[in-house]
Amino acid sequence: MPFCHVTLAAKKPEFKLRYPPPPVLKTWGDHIRKRRIELKLSREEVGKRVGVCVYAVRNWENNISNPNRRYHTAIIKFLGYDSKVRTKEYYGERIKDYLKSTGISRIKLASQVGVTPQAVHKWIHDMSMPPKGLLDRLLSVLDGIPHEPKEPRQ
Repeated sequence: MPFCHVTLAAKKPEFKLRYPPPPVLKTWGDHIRKRRIELKLSREEVGKRVGVCVYAVRNWENNISNPNRRYHTAIIKFLGYDSKVRTKEYYGERIKDYLKSTGISRIKLASQVGVTPQAVHKWIHDMSMPPKGLLDRLLSVLDGIPHEPKEPRQ
């Protein structure tokens, strides 16, 4: 009411943590959750800082989805560091750069890694990610570390 000069004041509700962040941070969501808890922010506040809705932050933290590449810069700014988390988009770009710089074909890369050319195609176009067993072999090829070529799996 305009004639009432009463000011109400209350303490902000205490931040309650239902689930602690994992001890080993492996995903974007793990890093975001840890930082959000450190700063005692809500998911909504994180979303505003990064430029997404609260549901996107929830999906990242619960590892339902990964942040789109266009949000990586804002997330790194929020975290205060580059988490070095690599999603399937990272490998696709890296493989494209490798093929372009070396001039080798996808078939040759597939034989070096020990997979089918179709697998390399899927990695390049971000349709799938190299499985953990092949990831080290792929990275050694991309980094130029010599290794023995493997036969493609059928």
